[in-house]
Amino acid sequence: MKKNLFILIIITFALLLTIYLSKGSYKGPSEAPEIDIIISNSDTATSYSEIVDSIILLNQWNGAKYDRLSSMQAINDKYTDEEPVPLGKVGQKVMIDFGKYKPDTVKLIKQYRVTNDNVEHSMPMEVDLIREKPTVFSYQLSENSVDALTDQYVFTLTVTWGHNSTDYTFCIEVQNNEDK
Repeated sequence: MKKNLFILIIITFALLLTIYLSKGSYKGPSEAPEIDIIISNSDTATSYSEIVDSIILLNQWNGAKYDRLSSMQAINDKYTDEEPVPLGKVGQKVMIDFGKYKPDTVKLIKQYRVTNDNVEHSMPMEVDLIREKPTVFSYQLSENSVDALTDQYVFTLTVTWGHNSTDYTFCIEVQNNEDK
């Protein structure tokens, strides 16, 4: 009798321990997290020139699919004549920090900012990201082409955590080194 009770206690303990440990396993964020985007003046995270706001545009989250603005529309709604676009210079490092949530996939696209409906001249270009830490990525601002329509770029960062997907969009005006 005591032997059966002891075995029952051990099995119950093992079952409770298994349930407890499985609750602590990483499942990703319950909602799209805020991220930090910093244009850095140097290689240290404490020296920055500007913090860049991003707009969260959900694609699919917790089984729901979203019909939403495009990145270009969201940026044009945010940055009007009263709201200045963050400024960066060629060669500066842009740091993207996801905080405590390590994304499964990250893809960054940039295109010229177009304020009218003529987006055919604004072809998306993929930007190579460097993984600095498990939740921190970076890239360098590149030189504008001579035929650039504008010095302002709309960046769209597509991020997934499991089946959840969101776009973070932000805008940076990039000055070439000879610009003052």
